[in-house]
Amino acid sequence: MKRILVFGDANLDIFITGKREIPAAGTEEYVKEMPFAVGGGAALVVMGLGKLECHPAYCGTLSGDMMGKMIASSMEAVGVDLSKTTIDNTVQSGISLSFTDEKDRSFISYAGSIAKNDVDMLKELDLSDVGHVHITGYNAKEHEKFLNILKYIKSKGDITTSYDVAFDETGLWNPALKELMPYVDVFFMNEVEAAGYSGGKSPEEAAEYFAEYGNTIVIKAGKVGSFLKKKGEELICEKVIPVKAVDTTGAGDSFNAGFLWAYTNGLDSRTALRCGNFCGGRCVTAKGGNTAFPVLKELKENILK
Repeated sequence: MKRILVFGDANLDIFITGKREIPAAGTEEYVKEMPFAVGGGAALVVMGLGKLECHPAYCGTLSGDMMGKMIASSMEAVGVDLSKTTIDNTVQSGISLSFTDEKDRSFISYAGSIAKNDVDMLKELDLSDVGHVHITGYNAKEHEKFLNILKYIKSKGDITTSYDVAFDETGLWNPALKELMPYVDVFFMNEVEAAGYSGGKSPEEAAEYFAEYGNTIVIKAGKVGSFLKKKGEELICEKVIPVKAVDTTGAGDSFNAGFLWAYTNGLDSRTALRCGNFCGGRCVTAKGGNTAFPVLKELKENILK
């Protein structure tokens, strides 16, 4: 069976709980706990797929430092193949300080090894054992590079693709993003990203709007649920099962992993949304984007019963 290859970011998340402000200069404050976990959109997707027994591979750059070794070990522990991963001993691992609570989160981040990632790394790999490629992140300044790599992957003929753009910190919301969509089988966005790239449309409206340009458009809308739209077909909406949220970090990436497990196993669109919702919902019940992610048995028992 061909594997899923995930390209993108991997870093260490450190969670600052119960604090929203940096202490005043010259002072020190203590918190009750400061847990840490593997973070980064690509890392959380690939580790989720690992827990779902997909035996995925990771493409990206990890530092050879202590934190990078911990990230690599955590990935391998859930069955992630690192043979397509670049280890760079000249850089430090990326770190995100996550100021988080049950409602939302904000970050102070250092890119570190993530800055070494280049989507053209995918051209240097042997993709003969790959059946699906998932790419995370979008940089408007490198739009043509992202477009060309998607065209390159699709030229292979038998590889499906998915893409998650992530938040645009520049605020530009490049309208040319739509040019990528014809070359992507499943295009993921959350409600904020969908509104930004569509000019303020609601999740439902954004799904309808982008379906004119792409294949399968999936919009993640938090507590509202998730939406899926294919051109010429009715909009599908799946509500989430309410859970007690502890940390929302990684919910969208966990959704992606659950959805992709269903998609690559040939399940229907509504079931794929349910799988995504379940994995995303489980994610928020503990600190760390992969800590509470379900194993395959749990997913099947709750969704495929």
